[in-house]
Amino acid sequence: MLVGLLLEPCEGGIRKEPVTVSYFYVTSGLAFFTLSSLILFVDVLGFKLGFQLMKDNGKNPMIAYCGDTNLFTPLVQLSGLGSLIFMEWLTEGWVGSLRVILVIGVISLFVRFCTRNNIYLKS
Repeated sequence: MLVGLLLEPCEGGIRKEPVTVSYFYVTSGLAFFTLSSLILFVDVLGFKLGFQLMKDNGKNPMIAYCGDTNLFTPLVQLSGLGSLIFMEWLTEGWVGSLRVILVIGVISLFVRFCTRNNIYLKS
């Protein structure tokens, strides 16, 4: 990550399109630090209870990835709640963040259900 931050001014900053070398180093460094932190919390310090939902979602990533667009949104629209959940004022600020947390929570619980019942979506 430090290499990416040092290379940042060379190509005009960190950009995904067109891709820069600093983008690769910074994003891979962030991924490494996140993975290291999660390994520290779960394996070394023993905080297994709070991370079981994340582990179940990691075992079944395709359902987690496709869950919002292909499952949650159509079900909400068919149930008639789409006009409430997808209102314009629910997409801004803290209210929008809370709505996203709710959607991710519902999808995570569904993925956990699928994982526990050996329902997997493979690519």
